[in-house]
Amino acid sequence: MKLTTTPKQDGFFFPAEFEPVREVWLAWPERRDNWRDKAKPAQRTFAKVANAIADVVPCP
Repeated sequence: MKLTTTPKQDGFFFPAEFEPVREVWLAWPERRDNWRDKAKPAQRTFAKVANAIADVVPCP
């Protein structure tokens, strides 16, 4: 497969870190075999990160 277009031509846009944010996507650390201590510490940390994001990014 050979790509013939650029991401910009395909409509993708990569905003700068200082631009306003409309949404944030996180991937929940679910696989217990892939994370230490069955993912529980990672899940607690992800929950803290999600709460911190929710404090500064308005929900629609």
